[in-house]
Amino acid sequence: MMKKVMYFMTLMFAMVIMNTSCEKPTNDLIPTDLTGNKWICTSLDYAGSTYTETTAPTFAALNLTKDFVCVDFKFDADLTVTFYSKYTGTVNNNDNWVSTPFSYSISDGVLNISNGYLKFEIVSHTVTTLKLKLKEGNADMPVEGTYTLTR
Repeated sequence: MMKKVMYFMTLMFAMVIMNTSCEKPTNDLIPTDLTGNKWICTSLDYAGSTYTETTAPTFAALNLTKDFVCVDFKFDADLTVTFYSKYTGTVNNNDNWVSTPFSYSISDGVLNISNGYLKFEIVSHTVTTLKLKLKEGNADMPVEGTYTLTR
């Protein structure tokens, strides 16, 4: 009987050891966290100011000198993202601009669009709010600006 108990305890100990991982947990979003309804840009914190649609300073004011000031994101299950905006450079297109779909990946808290074309740090996320800080983009984009998006 004692042999059976020792055998059982050894087996349980081995199972615990095999199922314990030294891998550090991550806070990364997974693509299914993003897919579904469009993420709508509600504000941009950039260069010490918070830009919105209606309260000064506005997206339109920043759009006179910067591109990509207010962008909505639509993530799809095929790991592509499409951008929507009426603020594309110094031209107000009245919500008519839609990008072609870009591939994306998420790793180590970074949303990487089209193999480095754009990189966003994932600042925070909930089911209804997503904050992304633009870390890499074109010179005319609000790099280091933080977008607040809701759905």
